[in-house]
Amino acid sequence: MTSRTPIAVLSYNRATLVVRLLESLADCVGIDQCDVFVYCDGAKGDADLAAVAASRASVRACATRFAHVQVVTREENLGLARSVATAVGDLCDRYGRVIVLEDDFVVNRHFVSFMVQGLDRFQDAPQVAQIAGYMPRIEVEARTDALFLPLTTSCGWATWRRAWRHYDPNLDEALSRLRDDDALRHRFDLDGCFPYHDMVRSQAAQRIDSWAIRWYWSTFRRDMLTLYPRRSLVWVGGFDATATHTRSGNRPPFYDQPAKPILATRWNPTVSFPADPPAIDAQAWQALKSLLLRKPRVGALARMRRAGAALLRRLRG
Repeated sequence: MTSRTPIAVLSYNRATLVVRLLESLADCVGIDQCDVFVYCDGAKGDADLAAVAASRASVRACATRFAHVQVVTREENLGLARSVATAVGDLCDRYGRVIVLEDDFVVNRHFVSFMVQGLDRFQDAPQVAQIAGYMPRIEVEARTDALFLPLTTSCGWATWRRAWRHYDPNLDEALSRLRDDDALRHRFDLDGCFPYHDMVRSQAAQRIDSWAIRWYWSTFRRDMLTLYPRRSLVWVGGFDATATHTRSGNRPPFYDQPAKPILATRWNPTVSFPADPPAIDAQAWQALKSLLLRKPRVGALARMRRAGAALLRRLRG
């Protein structure tokens, strides 16, 4: 284990998007203190070979912008879930921590600094599972630069070996406990605001292959928290015809925010964190749940199903 922080970048077949991400990452404050690993997944079939090759060529060209970088090319197609779990497990074993990005993100130049400071600050806090880079567009008072929510994210994040060891790909316990305990299921579904239980059932039935729903359950069952920035440091893009999961017409409301305000936001060099012990920010938690229930013309159940279906497409590995 070293004092440096590794960054795992997951890439597949979208050359334009991975270049956009890597260019933004190369401009980040503190990137010289990180080791960048770009994982290029193998093609699913002959139809993907050209796009995969183009993406890998673009990755190699961009890699010259980093002082410490390694391009890892897979011969086999692992899919998103196995790619993420394999990379996170390996880098956590080697470094004790990791920052994780997918190829359809763009990051604010203070993203790396925020993540590293968060990793340092809460390294020995067992209640904290994750540092998030993405924050939905909600109104919160600017008391500190960061706050805690009881929900993990897949949109630009970081964790430690001590937390990732709780990652359990088996959801048998989740199925039985959520089926038999109405109150637990309601809380797992963000107090009825989002259908995460449906995702657990889809995962158990192998209709999806998502690391993210497994990670959420692994942390939820231990009452662990995620540290979020009060404003997003990650723009989630890639909602075009090449998207595997979520496209522009069906993205959930928590992804719906323009890039410019996110990428132009300036941050203080030293992040201000909430006071100990880690606790849920009640105002932000309520605002997030209200966001998920927005759009009054559509019934709550229909909203949940539509948002759930969109997120399932994004999480499917």
